[in-house]
Amino acid sequence: MLTNAPVPFAPGFPSPDILTRFFRMHRDHPVPFGVAVELLGMTPRQATFIFARDGGFVPGGVAWDDVADALFRFWPRADLLDSLGAWKPRRLPALFYPTAFTINLPLYVQLAMKVQATAAWDLDPRVRARTFRRPMVPRAVSDYITDILHEHIDEQTLRRNRSFMRAFLFPDERSDSV
Repeated sequence: MLTNAPVPFAPGFPSPDILTRFFRMHRDHPVPFGVAVELLGMTPRQATFIFARDGGFVPGGVAWDDVADALFRFWPRADLLDSLGAWKPRRLPALFYPTAFTINLPLYVQLAMKVQATAAWDLDPRVRARTFRRPMVPRAVSDYITDILHEHIDEQTLRRNRSFMRAFLFPDERSDSV
């Protein structure tokens, strides 16, 4: 149950300043743990659980790729990119930026995507822990649908265009997994 009682931690969306600093960091250097915690809006305990589970801890902090992956899993992509303003980090693939796409779907499919996106948000470890005063803004339905469609891009399509591959693999662009 959410109450107005004070709690020691109330996450907020990362500031443009910390996002800019993060995207300017060298990807081969560890991200200080405190910066990762601030970017993700988690308690140190939650972040420790996430990064220990995913193997993101490296000497000196957390691997840049693992923080970037979590950042885009936990916050709405369009909001993160919009908060950077006109500055576009070179490290983000051009095809990674959202673009409007209109599609006519039956209403039940649209409603089902909203229901499923909400259910997925409810499974977020930060939401489940209930360590904050007010509800956080859930990821957009478009992020949920993007995740589903991402998983269905076939290897042949990716291999046709290097830009597809770079955006598909981000943040682990150096991966040979596809």
